[in-house]
Amino acid sequence: MKRVALYGAHSVSSDSGLVLLRGSEDTFSSVSDAHDTAEGGAAISEDGNVLAVGDFTFLTPPYDIVADNSTLITNIADFLLGGKRTPSLANFPYVFDQRVVQVVPTTNVQLTAEMIAALSQLQSALRGENISMEIASGQSVDGDALYLGTFDPSEDLEPITARFDLMTDGFGESLNVPEFGEIGRAGNGVLLYEAGKKGNTLVLLAATLDDLISLIGTVSSGSLSSCVLQNRIGVCSVGFGGSFSDGSGDFGDFGQGEATPEPFFGEGTPTPFVTPAG
Repeated sequence: MKRVALYGAHSVSSDSGLVLLRGSEDTFSSVSDAHDTAEGGAAISEDGNVLAVGDFTFLTPPYDIVADNSTLITNIADFLLGGKRTPSLANFPYVFDQRVVQVVPTTNVQLTAEMIAALSQLQSALRGENISMEIASGQSVDGDALYLGTFDPSEDLEPITARFDLMTDGFGESLNVPEFGEIGRAGNGVLLYEAGKKGNTLVLLAATLDDLISLIGTVSSGSLSSCVLQNRIGVCSVGFGGSFSDGSGDFGDFGQGEATPEPFFGEGTPTPFVTPAG
């Protein structure tokens, strides 16, 4: 490029980056009425990942064909497309690169009717992204994979969880998750994401099968708004914490013993009262 034209430019500066598109010594700031060599029409950050331009008119017709503006636009497009994305859960639902995802239920996961229903919803969601789903139980996994497991120890998941320093023991009310610390086992699900050369791996873990089914539903929805994400690890709220429900439909001591729930308004034994007629 030899010359570009910015019709509504504002000054851009960077303390550590590189200032681009500087004007001549006769170019003055409308704020200070002075020529500042530390300011220009554009700047790029020190790491080369961020470009700031003090104008947008050069992107719109007819200004996009003035001087070398079209070349500038092409270079900016190459800059935007040339970056290398670091895979993380923040890219969800775009965490798989291949056209087929192999779903691997570990030894702790049984394909109950409820689990099959949850997987059918996941299959429909993946189809919306032009991705097919295959159940890979008992088969070697090669490519993109989605593992289903619980917090109980599993030989299927031990190599993966060990790389995340996540040690599941199946005991206690809490679980130590890297980057999160201690979290309650009940009502929480954990996501582990690992990108590899041969394929990407997403692991779904929960304390019970009911919580795991809820976690699959969260993933199938296409949004992790109920999750807190930290790079490659996520913790999602998928149920109730404490002892209100153990995931089996048994709600503890509710309705047992001496304490009984109060009747709803309008229920229970009517209270007699005296009318004017006696």
